[in-house]
Amino acid sequence: MGHELSYLNSEGVTIFTSHFHKRRGYCCESFCLHCPYGFTLKKIGLVVSAANWKDDLEATSILKQELFDKGDDGGAHESYSVRLKGYLCGFLFIRGFKKELILVDEFKNQGITIEIVEKEMRALNIFEGPKD
Repeated sequence: MGHELSYLNSEGVTIFTSHFHKRRGYCCESFCLHCPYGFTLKKIGLVVSAANWKDDLEATSILKQELFDKGDDGGAHESYSVRLKGYLCGFLFIRGFKKELILVDEFKNQGITIEIVEKEMRALNIFEGPKD
């Protein structure tokens, strides 16, 4: 079975996946949510904020299983939600010097990296890591 080319979001709108865009073979520069060519990521950027687990039901429903499968004990660490165009992409967890970026499946093929998330955090003055 191949990769899905589209899905319906919670509002019933068809969203094309990165697999659809790659199959098409070029970037249309239309700020597509799942652009695998980096256009949307570069032009709009990510929004990073402290994760609010109690209020963010979307977060817990999307990533809960993956987080708990890892055996995370919920110990003291920093966690940040990562969004693109208002959609939850994933979370960055920082525990001491260890950093882990967990992305929602639909966003895993878009070039979102720890370095890109940290760059956005520095721009928002919420991360004091090394400069580029």
